[in-house]
Parts: sequence; structure tokens; C-alpha cells
Amino acid sequence: MSVKLRAAPPDGPLLQLERQRQRQRAFRALFSPHQHQQPWLRREAAWTVATRWLSFSSRTEIPPPDLDGALNVLLSQNILADRIFQLDEWFAEEIKQHFHSFVAPELMAFWNQSRINHAAHDILDRTAHLLKTSLADTLKPIKGWLTANSKPIEPRTPNFERFRAVVSLHNVGTRSFQLAARRFVSHDQNVTSLALILSTILKEMTSGTRTAAQVADQLYLVNDLAEVGLTSDRGEIALALAVQATIEDHVNGFSMKVDWITGQTRAPDLRVWIEARLQPSALECLRAVTGNTQLQLRASDCEGWQRHALQHLGRSRLVHLLTYVQLWPRSIGAILDLKDYVALIDAKQHLAQVFMSQMEERIGHSGITTAELLTIYVSVIRVFKTLDNRSVLLEKVAQPLRILLRDRQDTVKVIAASFLTEVQEVNGVLTPVLADGEACCLEIAREVSRSEHTAPPHNQSLDWNDMEWLPDPIDAGPDYRTTRTNDIISYMLALFDKDTFILEIQKILGERLLRAEDTDFENEKRLVEMLKTRLGADKLQAAEVMVKDMSDSARIMKLLRSAKAKIPKAADVYDAIPERSAGGAGHPEIQFEAKVLSSFFWPELRDDNFKVPPAIEAAQKEYEKGFKHIKNLRRLQWLNALGRTTVELQLSDRSVMFESIKTWVASVIWAFEGGSTKNEMMDVDGEARGARRSVAELEEHLNMDEVLVRNALSFWVTKRVVREVETDVFEVMETLPKEGESTAAVAAPLQPDDAVSSLKSQDAVLKDNKGMYEMFIIGMLTNGGAMDASRMAMMLKMVVPGGFNFGEDEVTWLLQGMESEGKVEKKGDMWAIKK
Repeated sequence: MSVKLRAAPPDGPLLQLERQRQRQRAFRALFSPHQHQQPWLRREAAWTVATRWLSFSSRTEIPPPDLDGALNVLLSQNILADRIFQLDEWFAEEIKQHFHSFVAPELMAFWNQSRINHAAHDILDRTAHLLKTSLADTLKPIKGWLTANSKPIEPRTPNFERFRAVVSLHNVGTRSFQLAARRFVSHDQNVTSLALILSTILKEMTSGTRTAAQVADQLYLVNDLAEVGLTSDRGEIALALAVQATIEDHVNGFSMKVDWITGQTRAPDLRVWIEARLQPSALECLRAVTGNTQLQLRASDCEGWQRHALQHLGRSRLVHLLTYVQLWPRSIGAILDLKDYVALIDAKQHLAQVFMSQMEERIGHSGITTAELLTIYVSVIRVFKTLDNRSVLLEKVAQPLRILLRDRQDTVKVIAASFLTEVQEVNGVLTPVLADGEACCLEIAREVSRSEHTAPPHNQSLDWNDMEWLPDPIDAGPDYRTTRTNDIISYMLALFDKDTFILEIQKILGERLLRAEDTDFENEKRLVEMLKTRLGADKLQAAEVMVKDMSDSARIMKLLRSAKAKIPKAADVYDAIPERSAGGAGHPEIQFEAKVLSSFFWPELRDDNFKVPPAIEAAQKEYEKGFKHIKNLRRLQWLNALGRTTVELQLSDRSVMFESIKTWVASVIWAFEGGSTKNEMMDVDGEARGARRSVAELEEHLNMDEVLVRNALSFWVTKRVVREVETDVFEVMETLPKEGESTAAVAAPLQPDDAVSSLKSQDAVLKDNKGMYEMFIIGMLTNGGAMDASRMAMMLKMVVPGGFNFGEDEVTWLLQGMESEGKVEKKGDMWAIKK
């Protein structure tokens, strides 16, 4: 028996209905157990019934009555291997073709927009609605059959196997449809848009203002997307991105800003927020994405969120790390946030790189002063000690700053001046007690005042009784031992060689002592004692003698005054003689003080020799006599350039007084007194005018260097005592110009009074000792043979009495001068005695 399966001819409706009934009777006859047709014929008939039932083009609302028989045939053992899996494949292919023909064109209208991220919610909502509707249409015949056969069925019966086969078809259809949907929507677009939706949901859920019903409403879209398969393999990735975005938004929010008021870290609040808000919200989203309501978060996920939150918090603080260092200690809250960050893996290396790049960009230039650099260095020490008490991180980031400070020529001078500066704190602002105009670091000065009450740090590396000793960290550098102290002063002293620092301390201390007006010298004594405990008493012997000279000078002055008080004054003697007055006593009485310095222990001082006013000269001779009597005939060498005096000037229209001015300044104005003839004192109009002197006349009259003469004249010009009437000719201003009168004749100041230091400059010391240095060089070349300049500089530092405070450049200058004189000759980089 054979049956031909072909389409019905285009006859009338009644004929078509009759033919359909005949076909159904034929199929029922084929599937009857009493018929013994050939297996392939029954199989083809069953296949036709099943595919017509599942096909989109021929499906009907009511399942065909012979469907159960067809399914039984397809499930029979003798044809199971041939057809049951082929039906699944056919149904999957049918769904794929239907999706690309009817569903994909509608989806393409949604996803071809240029700004998907801005309309992600709307696109996903429309996509979910379309896919849900299409999936329901796809599975409609299967769901109808399952609904009609939902009664309990005994296992291992034909009905049970048929039910399992239809359920399998349902699952195949669902998976095929979801696979087609995922293939149409690209992975990146799907993940990105889904992450945007989830991040929005998480932000609202973690805000704490949503009820359970509102949370369920927010997750409806995620549930719909999970139903159509767009979250199966992409949902967890999108959720991870959403959690990351939510954490970053929260860290960037107002609640995680730096605490400038209480100075507390934000890390504990961030951890509480993650545990109480983020984790429950993320769990709800994860269950919605996966469709598994029993799913729980893994401990590793929660720990990862904690690390990411601390990492983002730390990196947000790193952007302004140098600013936080400069604002220390007000920025303690931001630094404590970074302390939790540096505990993460590779965080220290990243922090060090970022901070060093910030320093190179913002302070690695000449526009910032040395005092500001030292202030930053002190703050860097404090901040990075807070971040890492082992000082390993400090050693990494401070090295470029130390190099920058060592390259500055005035670093030692500023540190030394800071050690000698007394500061006070008013409303949290440091100010020097006495502003002397010297550049200094107030933070170092405060540390010096604090360290006076604390013991200096001991060398822990040599302390064999230290029961808390620990080995160096594995990531410590070669200089770790020198940077593990918590004392700021120790860090400052470690910047340079001890001898270099001590020499600069002596120079600054000498200028301070010579300029000081009091006789206590408490600050200077405390500084010397502090440095003795840190650098060694033998290193500070010269500084100790300098302070002692000041005390001895005050004591000698007191003895001389007490002895002088017993002798009648010349003015009193002349007053006792009839018709005599004190004016015949010679020079007016002045108050004179002298400071006796031990030349061997003091730095090179200015020894300019010039003529001083007679009153000062007489006082010097009188002091010298008394000193010889007290000090067993010791002789004094007066250093007039270091003196200071008070001058009172009586002019035609005013009387002015100037205190604590340099001796050469007083000598120059004294040279104008009584030096003009009567005719010279009258101008062309017959009016009185002041005395005039030229620069050359002053040099000759006072036997003074031109530099000092011009320095003194510039001082008096600025005080409106003299004015320049011609080139290098100055005149005393007996009367000030009237209001509105031109003062163009007054010259601009040449240089300030303090421009000339009390100490000799390095160039002056080099020139003064040039002969001695050349003798040592000749001796070294004679005994040791040819040498280069660097080796000679090193040897001169060891053999020259008092030290050789110069480098290779200065030695080269000396050798070049000796070469021009024919004493030495250069052979390549070596120098030798010329034969």
C-alpha cells in the first residue's frame, strides 16, 4: 500500500474539506496498530503531521487529531535514532529562519540608532517586548498541547514518553529562539546597554529610598530580558560592570569627599555602604539576571568589590596628592584614605610613580624657592611616615627631592638659618619672632624648638639590646637605615656631609652673633648643644668657641666700664675749671662696645681697613689699653667693617637719627662734615647748600674701597640725606625739597645697606689664600707626580689647615693661573710640574 503526499488542487471549499477528511482517515489508517504498512511509509506520514503542526506557515489553532499517533510513531524504538533528533533540528532551523525573516527586521530598527547608550532603557524595553511576543508565538502550539495534556501520567508509558518529547521540543524551541536573539544583538551592545540599565537600578536601590515594591518594578525589565535569553551569558558581565560603575559613582559622590573638618578616613563608611547597601542590591539583580532565586553571592565577589572601592577611592585621592602634602596636616583625612589604598597589591609602586611625576611637573623648576622646597620635604616625610611607618615608600619618593635640594647652592644656608630662627604659632600660622630677612623654613624651625625637649634618636642598627628589632623589609632600598628615623632634623642633617653642614652653620652663626644686640644668646647656645648631641662635640668646637667669645666680650666690657666709672670724666674736669666748658675736652663722649673674636675659630671675616670718625678711633684706643691690662698685654686687630653704630645728624631744617648702621656708612657721612669752604657752601643764588664730595675724594680721604663707598652713598641717598648732583658727585641735603618741587636730582639707590656681608665671600677667600693653595699644589705635584684636578681637590681638603671649601672648578682655576705663570703644565687631563 502506498500513499502519495501532495498539495490539494485548487478546488472549491467543499471539495477541499472533503479531501482533508480523506487525508486524515488515511493517516489514521496508517497509524492504526492493526495495520502492517511499511515502516518508512508510517515514518514519513508521522513526520508530515509533526512538521505541519510546528510549521509557522501551516499551523492551526487546534492541534491535529492524529498528532499523538504521529508522535508515537516518531518515538518508537525502531525509528528513534532516525527521526526524533531530526525533528529537533528541523524545529530549530524553522525558528531561525522565522526569526531572521520576521523578527530581525523589527529589531534592526531599534539597534541601528547611533546613540544607543542614551536610549538604552527604551531600546531594551522594546526589544524585550518584541522578543517575548515572538517567543510566545513560536511556542504557542507546543504550549497548547502541553496545557491539554497536563494531567498526571504514569512513568514508562507511551503517553509519558510522548509528553517528554514535547517538553524537549519546547526547550529546543526556547533555546533556538534565544540563540537567534543573542546572535542578532552584538555582545558589546548587549552588555553595554544592559550594564547601563543595571547601574541605574543599582544606584536607585543603594540610595535607600526605594521600597520592596519599587525595587520589583525596577527589575521587571531585567526579568523580561532573562526570559528571552539576553542575559544568559552576558548578564553577569553586565552586572559586574554595573557594580563597578555604581561603586565609582558613590566614591565620586559628596559623601566620599575628603573630610577636612574631623580629619577621618572615609574607608570605614565605604565598607559599611558596600555590605549594607550594595551587596543586597547586587544579589537581587544577580537573581533577576540569572533567573535563579536561590543564588547567593560568593565571598570572593564581595572581597573584590571591597578592593575595587578602596582602589578607586585611593586613585581619586592620588590626583591631588602633592596638594595634600603641601596642606598637611589639614589633609590628614585624604592621607588616611590613601593608607588603606597602599595596602593593596601594586598600589605602592603606582603611588610612588604618580607622586614623583607630580613633583617633577610642579616643583622640579627654579621658580620655587629653597625654603619652599624644604617645607615640602618636611611635609613629605610626615605624610609618607603616616602612609608607611617602615619608611620604604618614603625612601622611593623622596630621592628625587633630595637630589633637587642637594643641587641647590643655598640649601645648607637655608637649613642653618632655619635652625637659628625662633618661631611662634598664632592661629595655626607660623611666623618668625624676629624677621631678619633671611630665607628660612619655618617648619624646620618648629621642629628644632620641639626637639629641645626630646632626646635625639639613637642608632637602632647598633643597639644590640633592642628587643623590638626587625630585619629590613624585602623591598627596602640601600639607604633604608638612614631614613627609618622619625626625627625631621636627622633627615635634614643627612642631606649633606657633616663637615659641609657644620661650616655653613658656623658662617650663619657668626653673622647672627655679630648682628645680635642682646648678650644672652640663648637660641644660639641651645642650637650648639643640640648639634653637639647629633654631630659630635668635637665637630662643634668652633661654634662653641664663637658663642663663648660673645659671652667673654660682654664680661670684658662690663669690667672696663666698672673701672672707667672710678676715673673722673674729662667733661667733669673741664667743668670744674673756671671759664672752661666740655667742648674743650676733645671728642664727644660716646657709648662704645667691642666684641673680641678668636680668629682661629671664626670663619673668614671682612678685614677692610679704612678711616673711622675720630670719636670711634679714640674709643678704640681707650678700649685697647684696658684690654691689654686685663688680657696680659694681648694685642687687638680692629675689624672696622664689622662694626655698627648709631648716627645723629643735625641738618638745617631737621634732625635725624639712624641706629645700627655699618661703620663704613657712618664714616662716609662723617667725611662730608666741615669739608667745604665758605664759597663752596653758597650756590649761584646766594643760598646755603650742603657739602659736596665725589666718589674719588671719599675713596682717597677715607682710604676705603669703591664698593663700600658706593654702598654707603646708596644708603644715604635712600634716606634723603645726600643726593647726586653730578655724575659721582654727591651733596648733603641740608633742606628737604618743598612740596611739589622736583626731586629728579635724587639718584636711585645703588644697593641696600645689607648687600655687603660681614663674612668674606668664597671668591674673596680663594683669592686671599691663593698663594698658600699654590704652595700645597706644587708640593703635591712634586712628591706625587702628575694628578688630575679632582684628586688634588680631594687632597687639599685633607691637608690644608682650616679646610679647603672648594671643588674641582676652583682647583682648575688655580692651575690655569699657575700655568700662565709657567709653574705647571697640562698633559691631557693631568697636571704636572713644568720642567
